Amino acid sequence: MVTPLLVANFSEQIGGGEISLIELSEELINRGHTPIIAIPGEGNLGRELEGKSKVKILPKNISSASLALREIAKECDLIHTTGARGLVAAWLARTGKPLVWHVRVGARDKLDPILKMMPDLIIANSRCTADRFSKKENVIVIPNGIKIPSKPAQTLNLNANFKYIGVIARMTPEKGHLDLLPAIKKLLSERNDIAFFLAGNNQGSIGDEFRRLQKEFDENRILMPGFISNIAEHLNEIDLIVIPSRIEGFGRVAVEAMLCGTPLLTRKVGGLIEVMEGLEDLFLPEEKEEWSERISKELDSPSKSKEELFTAGTRFSIEKHTDSILSAWSSLIK
Repeated sequence: MVTPLLVANFSEQIGGGEISLIELSEELINRGHTPIIAIPGEGNLGRELEGKSKVKILPKNISSASLALREIAKECDLIHTTGARGLVAAWLARTGKPLVWHVRVGARDKLDPILKMMPDLIIANSRCTADRFSKKENVIVIPNGIKIPSKPAQTLNLNANFKYIGVIARMTPEKGHLDLLPAIKKLLSERNDIAFFLAGNNQGSIGDEFRRLQKEFDENRILMPGFISNIAEHLNEIDLIVIPSRIEGFGRVAVEAMLCGTPLLTRKVGGLIEVMEGLEDLFLPEEKEEWSERISKELDSPSKSKEELFTAGTRFSIEKHTDSILSAWSSLIK
């Protein structure tokens, strides 16, 4: 059995990377392993893991975090980090334990040439993410693993008079909400049977833009519930998922939608190209002016059956993912 030290990237923000960390930890525990999760400060992630995993809270200062990691690592077989700050802190700790950097972001960082030298192994969640690194001697690709969503205790209680188009992402520039905005306006203007469900952190200027849109149209047609921790369990209540991201290292929401049998359309970018292999007819057109028409067509007449989507999603199971992670670890542990 293995005792890995899993170092989280965030404490407050729970995005795809944090959900992946939680699900990996749960699967490891189910198999008899004993992971320890280190979190940079108190926050939502610690509360989410309470009672599920052994958690250690790290100081947010990197030098102090490195000292804490040095002590915690004495109980562990290796250190598996999910962000650059955690990687640097673990490297500075000089624990003598194998160090893994799990990279989930496809966008290059100017510090990549330096960061790449620190770990014994880099795990990329897609070929797109692996391409951040020009020389790949210590880089392997392991796609994300996604649990089949459970049935929620309560529904979203959506209005049955509308067909709902969902965008599940925090409102930041790379997620492409503003690129989708003209299509949203056109669809709301042309069809009175459509509503939008925009889940994810909506603080900031992009959220303000959509709050102005709520005033322009009926606010019941533009729902902005914020972050929903178990949103994957509700995707079968949405009629169509749209992923307009400008860059994606992987595309977790796409797989979650598939596993719910929910129709989807995505931009042809980054890791989404790999996730959508065999489903190429579900890419949005390159010209954004054509998005509203394509969305309307897919909403009314889905290109794939629920069964076809589910089968495509099972390629990225948490079981396969964990098998690959354990195999990678075993190559490092003496």
